[in-house]
Amino acid sequence: MNNKMLRWYLREVRKKLIFAGKEKKRFLNDLRENVNLYLEEHPNAEKGDLLERFGSPQELSESFYRDAEIDEKVLLQRRRFFRAILITVVALGIILAGLAVLYVSDVHDFTHGDYEKSTQCGAFDITADSSVNSLDSMEVY
Repeated sequence: MNNKMLRWYLREVRKKLIFAGKEKKRFLNDLRENVNLYLEEHPNAEKGDLLERFGSPQELSESFYRDAEIDEKVLLQRRRFFRAILITVVALGIILAGLAVLYVSDVHDFTHGDYEKSTQCGAFDITADSSVNSLDSMEVY
């Protein structure tokens, strides 16, 4: 039970700590040691006991940033930057998926005999009907 509670608590704290790198790792290692010692001394401890002794994950993250002297403005800029990167990657993925669907659809149309549909490219009409050598216009002697 103690290992499960330790993993839960550290996971919740880790979720709240954003963009910290080495300092974050050091902080989490220290916290892991302290929580482990507490759980060894109090084997019947529950989640509420952990929260009371060490504070909520939100409180811990606030104290971490306050102690690490990480400017909130910098954190907000980083968060916005990574959000913009994520939105760009998702948008590109959607565009590529759309192009792939169009390509597969065109290949399907072409390979299943719908040549007229697959050869019409915007303003250009390259169908057999528009050519001079159409079979309909040929005379048979």
